[in-house]
Amino acid sequence: MFNPRIQPRCLLLLAFIGFGSQSLADVPSVVADIAPVHSLVSLVMRDVASPALLVKGNASPHEFSLRPSTAQHIAQADIIFSVSAELTPWLGSAVDNLARDAQQIALLEVDGVNRLSARTDALFAAHSDQGEGDVNDPHAWLDPNNAMKWLDAIALALSDHDTANASIYKQNAAIAKIALESTRDELTQMLTPLAGQPFMVFHDSFQYFEQLFDLNAIGAISASDAVRPGPARVDHVRRLVKDQQIKCMLSEPSSNTKLVNSVAPSAEMTVVTIDVLGAQLEPGAGLYNTMMLELGKSLEKCLR
Repeated sequence: MFNPRIQPRCLLLLAFIGFGSQSLADVPSVVADIAPVHSLVSLVMRDVASPALLVKGNASPHEFSLRPSTAQHIAQADIIFSVSAELTPWLGSAVDNLARDAQQIALLEVDGVNRLSARTDALFAAHSDQGEGDVNDPHAWLDPNNAMKWLDAIALALSDHDTANASIYKQNAAIAKIALESTRDELTQMLTPLAGQPFMVFHDSFQYFEQLFDLNAIGAISASDAVRPGPARVDHVRRLVKDQQIKCMLSEPSSNTKLVNSVAPSAEMTVVTIDVLGAQLEPGAGLYNTMMLELGKSLEKCLR
């Protein structure tokens, strides 16, 4: 039987449900390429929604094969945050095929970001400055100052899609920047005593960290693009390590163990694994700051 006393309450409830559904529908579906970027996006989207992560674990962002779940995330995306085409060359064609209407934001192109040219020589000291037009080193997330600029860019892009939550995105970005400043200052204090001490890296992914904290990496087995080094380059690095009596090598979870051992005999050199992608950490908002501090501790352990 129709009850006129109940009708207004039902209408109010339906209106509330409809409003909530519409508000939820306005929140964009967001994808991030690598875990450090995913962490920054998660910080900005906190209390609103969670972004999807494409490259997980020890998978290399340079060479990545799309899985069905990864392809689905791209196909459903409204916004795709990535570092650059140099880091994920496969992503552009995937977006063209699966999500042409999605907004793509290459964070390396954000105004004011510190961009360094990719180094090609095995010995960094022999590498002269490169001019405009050369390939950028895409590992720019290892400079917290860049990450702070990215937080603002992420918040702006999200706000353009979702004006209802714009104030939350802006506030979250501001809070996250304060935490990043603290991390940067803690790393500066930790690493200042290590300035000038020479070390080698397996993969030339560390340049932004080196420059910001005045560190002295002298060469790399593998170049910035992570292409497998040829015999001549490996032999060059091996002789360099021996001649300069280098005692510290920074490896990575995905590094070729045989190559590391051939260049860095265990009896003569300390080899420490650094995790520049946060591959060994739980993805999410807390990953970026934890990863950066762990990098500092790893270098400190290797050099001391």
